[in-house]
Amino acid sequence: MQLILQLVLLIGAGAFTLEAKPLPLPLNSLIKPTTLSLTSRKPQDGASVSRHRRRHISRSLKRKRGISPANIPLEDNFLGTDLEWFGSIQGKFHPAPSENDFTVVFDTGSDELLIPGTNCTDSCQRQNKFDPSKSSTFTPDTVDGIFTESFITGGDASPYGLKDWSVTVVQGSDTMTAGGLTVSNVSFLIIQNQSQPFSEDPYDGILGLSTDSSETSFFQGLISQGLPPIYGFFLSPHSIGNAELTLGGVDPSKFTSQTTFAPLVADGAGAWITNCSGIAVNGQTSPALAVDTEVLFDTGTTNVFLPLLMAEALYALISPAIQPNPAEAGAWGIPCSLVASLPASVDFTLRSSDGIPFNVTIPSSELNLGPFDGNSSLCQTVFNSWPGYFTIPPIIGGSLFKHYYTTWDSGNLQIGFVPVSW
Repeated sequence: MQLILQLVLLIGAGAFTLEAKPLPLPLNSLIKPTTLSLTSRKPQDGASVSRHRRRHISRSLKRKRGISPANIPLEDNFLGTDLEWFGSIQGKFHPAPSENDFTVVFDTGSDELLIPGTNCTDSCQRQNKFDPSKSSTFTPDTVDGIFTESFITGGDASPYGLKDWSVTVVQGSDTMTAGGLTVSNVSFLIIQNQSQPFSEDPYDGILGLSTDSSETSFFQGLISQGLPPIYGFFLSPHSIGNAELTLGGVDPSKFTSQTTFAPLVADGAGAWITNCSGIAVNGQTSPALAVDTEVLFDTGTTNVFLPLLMAEALYALISPAIQPNPAEAGAWGIPCSLVASLPASVDFTLRSSDGIPFNVTIPSSELNLGPFDGNSSLCQTVFNSWPGYFTIPPIIGGSLFKHYYTTWDSGNLQIGFVPVSW
């Protein structure tokens, strides 16, 4: 079936739901880069699975006496450029540490926990696997059976394209721990098979951190125990190291000035989306960029994705030498010899909780993602473009976050930024 994907940014089926309409390209030709997952789950027998939209519960849960925040060290998936940061979680279902440790991307673009299972053989050779038969506390989901989830982006710096980013999964629940904090009966998806791009990742899966997760998610389980509904990311570059996630608070040792918060949009339905009043390049803007839009902040995304008209206008303000790369759909490039001479500081203007405009900035140092595979003289630039028929708002990833300490406050539905310096 041929589909066009129009982002609605409503969480359903434990993922960001996309509307499907007739379109000239097959679904799997449109899927690629972050862990922002696409549409409804489809069982292997083709039957539909009905899912209700999950309500926001962070502030409505009756919490027990507070538990202390926890820091989780993060490792940078670095392949010549900073890609994604991942850390460890543990399952308390097996005594052998080598078999109950899993590495995951802590992903604000998803609300689910996915880890490989022992049935995932060839496509999960690099990953640790969960064995349900060795857990006395595991509870299988006997309703949904096997189904497939697809993702609009994945774990590298390239754009959406002709790669298939999908996983075949079953659902269950068990006890999980991260940073010494333990939650029982955590609902998660067990990967039975995954598409080839995912099999190349150095981490095992993802742990979603949307604001609208189910009552049985890991983070909501911590909130029900009294952990404050907030977390902080220090996504430092590979050359700096010491990246970390703080669950239940922030690490004030990582910044020296005051955090500025931007409220989330009222209808974001779990996504970390704020309003943006315009984009400027080197202090200049244009009619295509000086517009009110929404932007989605996603720690599972490597770089930045813009609507096509915005990408064209942005690059027009940097250099005419930056052009789409026909070999990589949605990617733009420039001769590597020209990169160092180009200023490319890009400001996104947000509005604070007090109604005051402020900028978050991607500096010129982020413009170059390195040479394209197969073309060492052409360097990929950091802003990718959606196809013209996509109505998906800008998505901002790690290229911005590593220049800020970010505070993700799901209790007050706001995201905070404070610059860091290296």
